[in-house]
Amino acid sequence: MSEIDDQVNHYVRFYFRPLTSTQLNNENLGSNKSKKRHNYTPMCPIPIFFCINLQAILNIPDLKWKVSIDNMSSKKTEYDCTIDIIKRFDFCGLFNDSDTNRCKELEFLIENQLDLQLLPNDAITLVCQDSDAKKSLESILSTQIYNPEIKRNYFGQKNSRVFINHDTEQDHIAVMIDGKTDRQGEIFIVQIKSNENEQRNTLACKGNIDRVFHYNNITTIYGKEKPLEVFVGKQPYAVYYQYEKQSWLIFTNHNKPDLDDSYKTQYQEFISYD
Repeated sequence: MSEIDDQVNHYVRFYFRPLTSTQLNNENLGSNKSKKRHNYTPMCPIPIFFCINLQAILNIPDLKWKVSIDNMSSKKTEYDCTIDIIKRFDFCGLFNDSDTNRCKELEFLIENQLDLQLLPNDAITLVCQDSDAKKSLESILSTQIYNPEIKRNYFGQKNSRVFINHDTEQDHIAVMIDGKTDRQGEIFIVQIKSNENEQRNTLACKGNIDRVFHYNNITTIYGKEKPLEVFVGKQPYAVYYQYEKQSWLIFTNHNKPDLDDSYKTQYQEFISYD
């Protein structure tokens, strides 16, 4: 968005629907058709939607809103709340899946910010792609203010993505790429924390293991490309995907999943990434 009118960046931007072309290009590990922008590959490994009731938003007093009549990534796109713009708004094309050239990416804009506290809790639903995303979200959020749901039809499901296979006892995981990818330098990271007052003395993993660190009761395992299999037991753990010096949380079963890199200060000579 840095390439367009700076004024646009002062708006909170919403789509009226899922499955826009922007979503389909960026979803999960991104489409093969996506082009690098500023040396960055567009992707959203774990997409989660905030679905907000439009009427509830419009009920907020003195709300400054506008709509666009095209994709806001274009400098030429017009947006406002005037009668002229509303008349040109493509209501029919907005939800037309059969004609992808019509205006799927019309946007609803709110100036500066949208304070979610001004909305009733039941006006907001968090939509997840699968059970792993839902479980991670529930693990991170100590208080469930909004209702999380799984709605697979909100997602394109066509791009490659990081997939985790859990065994029936939830003790063993296998991390892999579901789909084809030609990227070089992709890294899986599994970080296991010892339970409080418990020392972790055992570790079992296999696959294309590249590095293993144990520091401050945290075990960190780096794996490459092929399935990374790790015995996690009943410990708190998290899985990350790293690419182009960016790290994304893929899954967690606890509420403090920030990637802990304190081991780097102790084992700097073993770190070949970042």
